[in-house]
Amino acid sequence: MQRNNRFSTFYGILVSRPLSRLYRRWVFARLMRDEIRIKRPIKQELWDAGMRECQACGQRFSALKGAELHRKDEDKGYSVENCELLCRECHQELPGR
Repeated sequence: MQRNNRFSTFYGILVSRPLSRLYRRWVFARLMRDEIRIKRPIKQELWDAGMRECQACGQRFSALKGAELHRKDEDKGYSVENCELLCRECHQELPGR
């Protein structure tokens, strides 16, 4: 039996490959938007509370855009109490990244 490369299955539904790629990109974009919607207010609240430097190395942030949100306890969700701001270098050096 010859395989048709123009179609693939997505959750048991036969769809064309270009459509499945577009759908995956749409799902990824939605997830990113939801993540930003959750993280942005927490990041802003920490910034407004005076957390203006990396909590690991002490490097000062010139703007909020340079700070990354890090959860202190990965088992808990994103909240002001469970998060801190880190620079990109320190955030990438953490275990599990």
